[in-house]
Amino acid sequence: MLAALSDDLREQLVAVSVTSPVAIRLELRGERVVVWGDDSESALKSKVATALLKRKGSEIDVSAPAVVTIR
Repeated sequence: MLAALSDDLREQLVAVSVTSPVAIRLELRGERVVVWGDDSESALKSKVATALLKRKGSEIDVSAPAVVTIR
């Protein structure tokens, strides 16, 4: 999953939290979080999360990359 991260995500990455195999979270600078879910579709999740970094919100949920939410 880490290998799939874009350069933009890597630059902002502060920590990775894994509470279970299906609960991966990326903690980014500026108190932002990316809810990754499991490690499936990591390339797509990375692409979608990177595109959404420009939007406002403290939490980007790409656990289902076809149905993304920003809070």
